[in-house]
Amino acid sequence: MRCCSRSSASAHTGTAAQELERRTRKRVVCALTAIKNEDTMTARQFLLTESTYCRERAAGCADRFIAEELRRLAEEFERTAAAMELATRDKIRQNAR
Repeated sequence: MRCCSRSSASAHTGTAAQELERRTRKRVVCALTAIKNEDTMTARQFLLTESTYCRERAAGCADRFIAEELRRLAEEFERTAAAMELATRDKIRQNAR
């Protein structure tokens, strides 16, 4: 079901300006609802997801060199995620002062 369905102008009474305002309000509410319903992922979650994927691929990889590189890449993702978390905590502490 679409929340932004259009209805005919003849179904509503009022001036053109009121009709425009009503439609604009409806579009804004629809957009805000869509944003709330959207699945989002933080940068940290993304990095950890990529790390897990690399480790899973490394576990099933027959080539030792490629498996080692995948594990190294997973560790980089994890280090980056940890550094981002630390930087976020430091920024929160600074703002709290």
